[in-house]
Amino acid sequence: MLTIICGEDTVKSREYFTILKKTYLQKGYQIQTIQTSHIEEIQNWLGESQGLFFDKQAFFIEHLESRIVRSKGRKSTKPKKSLVKTLEEEIVALAQNKNIELIDWEEGKQEREIKLKTVAKIKEFKLSTSIFKLQDAFIPGNVSNFIHTLNEIVKFQDEQFIFIMIVRLTRSLILAQDNHFSKTTQSWQQFKLKKQALLWSKSKLRGWYEGLFRIDMTTKSGSNPYGVLKSLEILACHYI
Repeated sequence: MLTIICGEDTVKSREYFTILKKTYLQKGYQIQTIQTSHIEEIQNWLGESQGLFFDKQAFFIEHLESRIVRSKGRKSTKPKKSLVKTLEEEIVALAQNKNIELIDWEEGKQEREIKLKTVAKIKEFKLSTSIFKLQDAFIPGNVSNFIHTLNEIVKFQDEQFIFIMIVRLTRSLILAQDNHFSKTTQSWQQFKLKKQALLWSKSKLRGWYEGLFRIDMTTKSGSNPYGVLKSLEILACHYI
């Protein structure tokens, strides 16, 4: 079976990915972490190791979808078949093998973006609607509302995840000021980002982003005396 773990809530999706490793280990599976470049070799490994020690095996992989996207346009050594078709055939065969589990983690992708969903079980972790409220509150002159919303969300959402989402939003706004958007950003999202970005001066938004970078560095080094939440509040008082 093929299971794809995805969703914009990357913290929870990653936690689930890690938990599954322990779960399958407890069930008596042989656990293997593999690179996307080795996906075609799994069938060979199964043939060599079948029945030696483990009856069931679980393969954990990351960004399998990206491998397929990168493979588009390339040609296989087999006549009249693209590498994409070959990869899809390999994945379907693995998904139908009852003795193995193939678990793929896709960072930040939504279910609708997953191309392999027709042959996979999808586990999507969506963002809480409260995160969007915090993002909407991130406008100049709105510091009280921003801090209030921040303190409400942290009651039930991991502060590190909140920090990551704020960093992503800030980066998207900086790019939007120069009309740059990722390929997956839809037109309505571009309009919303552009509208919010115009409320900020470039120098102030970049100053805020540099502040986020300092919070991240001091937190990772253990030299931040305030913690992530309090640091965000202090930074908000200076820039929002």
